[in-house]
Amino acid sequence: MDESSTKLVILALGANVSAEANIAKALGLLQEHLSSIRHTQPIWTTPIGLQTEDFLNCIVQGQCDMAYEELHKLTKEIERECGDTAEKRKNSEIAMDIDILLHCGKKYHRQDWKRQYIKEGMERLKIEN
Repeated sequence: MDESSTKLVILALGANVSAEANIAKALGLLQEHLSSIRHTQPIWTTPIGLQTEDFLNCIVQGQCDMAYEELHKLTKEIERECGDTAEKRKNSEIAMDIDILLHCGKKYHRQDWKRQYIKEGMERLKIEN
């Protein structure tokens, strides 16, 4: 990976099905595609807007040379590799959810930036938002 073309990315990971195993699996898969990867210790959070089990969440920071669309495709592939399906999501069973919070200086999922675990994760990783 050409370091001069890399972009800072920040991702939010969450799962409520086989959460510990799926977070670990997703982190391992992300390490294959991102450089300089760092992540927060996963923490349990109460779901927002769902009547379901608590979620295990963490924040990931890394560098990549992918365009947003390519990174988005990769995150969806990792979700599927962790066992995530549309059918499970209909039942509020989330094997893996990966949201791109920041790519190439642009913020996404703006409402998520207000969540406490994301704010605390940014502080732990010493990321200015």
